Amino acid sequence: MVKNRTKCILTDEDTAMEAAIKKEFPGITHKICRWHVVNRLSSELNKLYERYKKRDFKQKFNSVLNHPLTPWEFEAAWNNLIAEFKLEENTALQSLYDQRKRYIPVYFKGDYCGRMASTQRSESTNFIMKKCFVGKKTALHRFAKQVLNFLHTRRMKEGAETYHGTSKTLTKTKWEFEIQMGRIYSRNVFKDFETKLFECTAYKIEDDTDAGRNYYLICHTHKTTKICWGQHKFKVRADKEKDDFSCECREWEHTGLFCVHLLRTFIHIQIDKIPAKYIFKRYTKSARRDVAFSREDKILTGDDGNTKNYRTKLLLKKSTKVVQAGSMSKAAFERAIEGMDSVFNEIKDIPHDIGPKKKHDRKKYNRTGI
Repeated sequence: MVKNRTKCILTDEDTAMEAAIKKEFPGITHKICRWHVVNRLSSELNKLYERYKKRDFKQKFNSVLNHPLTPWEFEAAWNNLIAEFKLEENTALQSLYDQRKRYIPVYFKGDYCGRMASTQRSESTNFIMKKCFVGKKTALHRFAKQVLNFLHTRRMKEGAETYHGTSKTLTKTKWEFEIQMGRIYSRNVFKDFETKLFECTAYKIEDDTDAGRNYYLICHTHKTTKICWGQHKFKVRADKEKDDFSCECREWEHTGLFCVHLLRTFIHIQIDKIPAKYIFKRYTKSARRDVAFSREDKILTGDDGNTKNYRTKLLLKKSTKVVQAGSMSKAAFERAIEGMDSVFNEIKDIPHDIGPKKKHDRKKYNRTGI
């Protein structure tokens, strides 16, 4: 069914689901949704937000949850926050800390999660659907129509993004690997990539003589006392000859995207191209497999009952496979061209049977009740 075994599952706090996952997926990493964990204690946290509003407790609390890069950093940041506001006896915060290994990202850096820290992305779809398309009193037939409208809206937005992604991406520098990523990454992912590429210029790099050849230490040039818990040096291994790169912050292993430490190292060792194994398809312009079709057109149906859109979609899938295989060698290319020309000559004069649905067909459908 799937090529790769699931490594990590993200759910809300459900004891029955937790037991089922342990039974059916032994050895898998079960991560609970951070939003649900924090939201469960929202009443207690809101009191703290209000009480320490002038001291920016909420901002500092969220910073502790989001910014640490290692377990050591998180625990140091948490203890620093608790000591600053004298909250050692607060049961709500103690409960959050006790569960830290189940929802804080730094404890899952070895597991690929694709930037998913909560189930909020999937639940946001439900929220948009309920708020903008349907309500509590929506009739069933109206609900079905609104679901189609919702899907149409999403597909059109995806189609627009795909269209804009075909234009040439302007880069801020002339680094070869940045130009490469501009051609490959989707617009949003490349925007994040360029932000990190800019931020990495605030770091200095030096050889890690203790670790040996191909090891470097990355350090921020402007250390701040505001983040006293921060680990100010990160070790990077970069073997340009073997195309082997890794950072101890493990950002790439967790998200599939490069951290500022690796990007700073790429500039230092003057890498030209990033190896394909470090580029995940889900972040690229070619991640989309299906073609979006507009529902604004009339429904064109053939004598066999299949719509024109159905036929087009199936033919595109088949022809795409031929194109991909035919481009890999001269012999395959010539055979593909010959076959496609032959098929076209055979079918070009076949009479069309496609057309809009007829009104009397709809009446017959209603009269028979089928």
